[in-house]
This record gives sequence, C-alpha cells and structure tokens, in this order.
Amino acid sequence: SFNRSSFWANSFTSSRNFYLTAATEVGLIAILAFFILLLSVYKYDIKTRLTSAETWPLIVLFILAFIFPVTFFGITLLFILLAIGSNSEEKTFNVNFLARGENSASNISSRIPSFIVALPVIASVIALSYFGYRYSLAEYRFKEALDAVGNNNAQTAVDKMVAAINLNPRVDRYRLSYSQLNLAIAQNLATKKDLTDDDKNAISQLIQIAIQEGKATVALNPTRSGNWALLAGIYRSVMSFAQGADQFTIQTYSQAVALEPVNPNLRIALGGIYYALGRYDEAIDAFKLAVLAKPDLANAHYNLAITYREKNEVKKATEEINIVLTLVGKDTADYETAIKELKNLESLTPPSEAPTPVIKPPLELPEEATPPASL
Repeated sequence: SFNRSSFWANSFTSSRNFYLTAATEVGLIAILAFFILLLSVYKYDIKTRLTSAETWPLIVLFILAFIFPVTFFGITLLFILLAIGSNSEEKTFNVNFLARGENSASNISSRIPSFIVALPVIASVIALSYFGYRYSLAEYRFKEALDAVGNNNAQTAVDKMVAAINLNPRVDRYRLSYSQLNLAIAQNLATKKDLTDDDKNAISQLIQIAIQEGKATVALNPTRSGNWALLAGIYRSVMSFAQGADQFTIQTYSQAVALEPVNPNLRIALGGIYYALGRYDEAIDAFKLAVLAKPDLANAHYNLAITYREKNEVKKATEEINIVLTLVGKDTADYETAIKELKNLESLTPPSEAPTPVIKPPLELPEEATPPASL
C-alpha cells in the first residue's frame, strides 16, 4: 500500500504525468475531449504534418507529458503549438465601409464595426495588465513581509501581509502566513508575567485574526485536508488562551481525517488532543486507527502504549512497546527510549499534555471563531 512506501508522509498535488492528472481531476471526459481536439486539428495531411518542423515540438511535448507532470506554462505552450500547427487559412476583411470623400459623420458611423471588433481585445489587454500588476505587487509585498519577519520587525510584517492580502485575497499562503504571524505575536505577548487588561484585549484580537485567517485558508480550498489540519493547529495553539478551543481542535482535526483517512499523522494528532484532555478511550481508538493505517509506524504504537499505560492496561502497553522495539534500530536513541520504559523521550514523542492556562480566567472565543461547517 501507499503507506508502506517511502513517500507515505508526502502530499502530492498532481499525478506522475499530465494525462493521469487530467483523468483524476476532471475524469475520462477530459481525456476524450483532449483527443477530439487533436483529431480536429490534425485530421488532414497527417504525412505532411509529420515531416513538418512545426509538428515535432508538439510531439515531443506529448511524449514528455506521458513522463512528467505539466505545469500551467506547459499547458499554455501546448495550445500555442496547437495553434501554430493547425490547418488555418488567412482571410482578410475590411470593416470600414466608407467610400472616399464622404462626410465626417458617415466616417464615424462607418468605423463602429472596427471599434466593436477592437473593444474586446483592448479590454482583455487592460484587464490582464491590471490584474498582472496587482498579483506581482502582492508577491513583492509578501516577500517584504517575510523579510520583516526575519528582521524581527512585527509591525512592518503585519502591514506588508495585509497589503499582500488586499492585493490578492485568494492566495492561501498569504492567509496562512498572516494567521501564523498573529498567533506568534499573541503567544509572545502572553508570556508576560503581569498581563494588563490592554494586553488581554490585544491577545484576544490577535487570536481572532489568526483564527479568521485560518478559516479563510480553509474556505479557499475546503477539500484539502492540510488546510483543515493547519486550522486545527491554530486552535491547538490557543487551547491555553481560550475556552472552547479544545472542541474546535477536535472538530477540525476530525474533518482533516475525514478528507485524508489514510494519513496516520492526522490520526495521531487527533489522538494526542484526546489524550491531553484525559479522554483516553477516544485517544486509544484514534491511535488504533493510526496503527491500522500504517502498521510499521513506531510512533503510532508508542502513543498507543502510553495511553494504555495511563489506563493501567499494562499488558497491552507492554505489547505495543515490544512492537516499537521491533520497528526501530537497536543502535538508535528511540530504542533506548523504549527500553527505559518511555522515560527521557527523544525522537519518539508521546502525546503532549494539555497546556496550562497562561491567562486567568481564560479568554472566551467569540461566535465568529467557530470552525467552518464540515463538508
């Protein structure tokens, strides 16, 4: 199975070649439409076309598409080559019906067909220039924000992130980075010993922005489990700040698992939340499913063993530890960790304890912080 391969922890955005990607995302109708397009373009003079220099770049592109995924640039190049090699005929017509010597009023009216033909082209060029400028400027502002983060200039980073989002609000990485930035500022502010009311209000606002942008990331692509997992991570990070964040974390992790049920790491993360909340039976169920998804994942067995230990089910915990010992190398720190009965943990990490509140009383999340509805 896929989880037994060396790529089990990787996420892929396309298949191994263009045709498989098209069939996966659109269906067999995409393949059928593609070959109908080829047939309509090259149904005449096949022998002549095969000897034409214009055809061979297209043939090479078709062959490469069987081997590699094709980017947006490759698809654009494909249609350019199809246009160059098509069996087209050049026809010229004059939309100016004015006879020489007629008056100016007739001259203007006779040029209306020319304006009608040119208007869509002009509008397309203007729109392309406008949006291209905005998208390019958004990327530049985003780079400036990342540079500001590297220089520990939080205010500049926030301003540049907001500018990038305003220029191009449909890029999820802008939203994600802005969410993480606000969360980091909130966590840093929460480490102060004596928090004032202004500090608490600032933390609350920063958390709300982080959650809002995390939800926006999900809204841009709600079928991507990674976006739900990122939102769950945000809720997980504010469990020490806000009431109700634990339930939101469970809800969003559950949705991520539903979208990618074969991912054992998502189930381990969900089980870790149950463990941190002391809901050991549900944690055991989650870890069991992680083991089922990838039986050779040592960390899944390890987390399951710890949870069994918390329930005083020593026999089952011992069985899981023995499995861990068979999955890790004897010369590794993980092996020593398991031998020492889960003490002095290094690489194998147990589910983390629920973070203790750093703000008392805990903040209450507003209704707007509720996770998006599940699919």
